[in-house]
Amino acid sequence: MKISLEWLAEYLPGPLDPQRAADALTLGGFPVEQIERHGDDTVLDVEITSNRGDCLSHVGIARELSALLDRKLIEPRPDAPQSPPPVAQATTVAIEATELCPHYTARVIQGVKIAPSPQWMRRRLEAVGLRPINNVVDVTNYVMLETGQPLHAFDADTLHSPKIIVRRARGGEKLVTLDEQERELDEEVLLITDDSGPICIAGIMGGHGSEVTEKTTRILLESAHFAPTRIRRGARALNMRTEASRRFERWVNPYGVIAAADRAAQLLAECSGGQIAAGTIDVAPRIVEPALVTLRFARCRAVLGLDLGESEIVSALQRLGFTVETVGDSVNVIVPTHRRDIERDIDLIEEVARIHGYGNIPTTLPKNAVPGAGLNAGQRQQQAARNALLGCGLNEIVTYSLENAAAASRAALTNEIPAVTLRNPLTEDYTQLRTSLIPSLLNVLVNNSRTRARIFEISKVFASKHELQPDEPLKI
Repeated sequence: MKISLEWLAEYLPGPLDPQRAADALTLGGFPVEQIERHGDDTVLDVEITSNRGDCLSHVGIARELSALLDRKLIEPRPDAPQSPPPVAQATTVAIEATELCPHYTARVIQGVKIAPSPQWMRRRLEAVGLRPINNVVDVTNYVMLETGQPLHAFDADTLHSPKIIVRRARGGEKLVTLDEQERELDEEVLLITDDSGPICIAGIMGGHGSEVTEKTTRILLESAHFAPTRIRRGARALNMRTEASRRFERWVNPYGVIAAADRAAQLLAECSGGQIAAGTIDVAPRIVEPALVTLRFARCRAVLGLDLGESEIVSALQRLGFTVETVGDSVNVIVPTHRRDIERDIDLIEEVARIHGYGNIPTTLPKNAVPGAGLNAGQRQQQAARNALLGCGLNEIVTYSLENAAAASRAALTNEIPAVTLRNPLTEDYTQLRTSLIPSLLNVLVNNSRTRARIFEISKVFASKHELQPDEPLKI
């Protein structure tokens, strides 16, 4: 993800050296692959791991740098004037799939004038690789990149009814999306609908019929939390990957939904001259509670091999924004809802190590090594066979344990041993576990036909003789 240092400066007051920020992020588990200039700005290309969806935003990265560099963090606090009539007169929301959408909010901005975004917003979007479109679309993208919360803006006057419904798709339903492609929907997909049918694929892409155009004057702004697994399944079923789905799949903070909507409403009022309808439609049928994890000081010291004081451990956790209460020889930690990756005490220990600095942990030899450790009888037999084949001039290879039925057929193998098939294969080339090593060996020979290859492999094959667990004999 591309991060603008000019943008970061809003949340981390004071000078921020690009190289120091890059080094801190890299040592903290977020490798910076490149530092580049974009006009007067500096942009960091940061690699975000799949379990840290909270860092797919500038505020998320600022939060990490605040902890790693022990700097003060200032998060956006939107404050925009509201005007009558109340939003409840303009729209209502009903959530039918409550387990897939625990929180949905809607705001209405009226009197909007579609125009180019301010220069400062266009410059920041371009710096991180997004093309400015208009003030409404740019605001939703800006807030997504700022807070990590994807938003969607509907042209409220194109909706057939004021009632918004969140539900599963029904077989046979179709929707033309913003890319002007007609999508056939199934029950894997979560939808936003009005009384006439689908208007948006939840968490993935909006519908073409309700998109913002030059004629738009009234905006219905959506900010919601959707179940990550449902968005992932829907995106895979439709073969669609978007910036919004990327974030929803990795968990979006359910307690950040309203703040992001307020921030977007504020920017829309500033950039489009619109008036914000009073109030927010806020439907939350299921509350996501923060996790409570207990960590013993002694266990933290033992795992890290460091003689850390209690105050040092508590300070490291507090710098990350965790609420910490010391109880005897342990701490009870309330983990913010944006950190879904923290579930156990070992996760907290890893956080203490990150903030303390991996480079500050000394290298030590493990104590109480197991006596007599070495190869067992089966491993010694396997090594003897390997040495014999290598001594005959063969080269050992390692191939995939997956194949397809056509490969087994081309190798003239009988199907006396039933194969274990995959329920959801990623490609047609790998649909089942192999019952023989021969197809893989033949494939290597085909791909190396210009050389005089002499090869062997020692690996497991899989025979589906039992319902619960296949046999896994080792073969040469």
